[in-house]
Amino acid sequence: MRGFDSLNPITALIYYLFAICIPMFTLDPIIALISISTSVLFDILLQKRMGGKYIFVFLLFLISSLINPIFNQNGVTVLLFINDTPITLEALVYGIFSSLTLVSVIVWFFTFSSVMTSEKLIYIFGRISPKTALVISMALRFVPLFLKNYKKTENALKCTGLYDTDSLFGTLRLKIRAFSALLTQSTEYGIITADSMEMRGYGKGKRTFFSLYKFGITDTVFSLGVIFFGILCLCTLNGVQFYPTLFEKELIYSNVISYISYFILAVTPSILTVSEGIRWKYLLSKI
Repeated sequence: MRGFDSLNPITALIYYLFAICIPMFTLDPIIALISISTSVLFDILLQKRMGGKYIFVFLLFLISSLINPIFNQNGVTVLLFINDTPITLEALVYGIFSSLTLVSVIVWFFTFSSVMTSEKLIYIFGRISPKTALVISMALRFVPLFLKNYKKTENALKCTGLYDTDSLFGTLRLKIRAFSALLTQSTEYGIITADSMEMRGYGKGKRTFFSLYKFGITDTVFSLGVIFFGILCLCTLNGVQFYPTLFEKELIYSNVISYISYFILAVTPSILTVSEGIRWKYLLSKI
């Protein structure tokens, strides 16, 4: 069995369409809990660590959860009043689970950026739209290049001694000057890239493609499984209401099949990653 990141890019894209769209458009509390837990687990298995980005994710979750009950007074169960503004239990619960869905989608995109490399994206879009594939490949190349050049420019400006980095105003001046220089460099890089492509004859003939990716039996079985469990989850999900009163337990019980289906779909990449790691360690022990 291969790891998830070694599957065909089309297979991975099909998976992410279901894994991300189901929690995004259903807004079910159990689906949201499954989504955030499995996405965080998969991201940790890919990165081998939590990472500081989860501080941003946690802060985003807190802010989004508190914004909804402040600006949305729907619901019948009033918890307290803030300046004559009622804070209802229904609005608070809705804000928590909608924020949970939001951050789970963000974490899924974290894993997407790790799995779907630039080569895979070019493989997917290259035959459909070569120009789109070219734009994607250039963007993926220029983003880390610009970040690297920004650091170099900022360090060079610091060495001039003209900016007081101990004060907020001096730091702001330094960053604005570095960003301005970066924009000039970006324009130069764009002109150089365009001239280079023109000299190499881009767009003057039919392009050919070469790829090492093959759509094998494993990809076919995995894709069919993802489609089956994804459609089963959507067809058996009855929906959950938050207003004017919270959802009933009987409604959650009726969605058990959809919850199980989405859990199987969402946890599969983590299982494949763990099994591939165990298999790799076993093969190393045999050497």
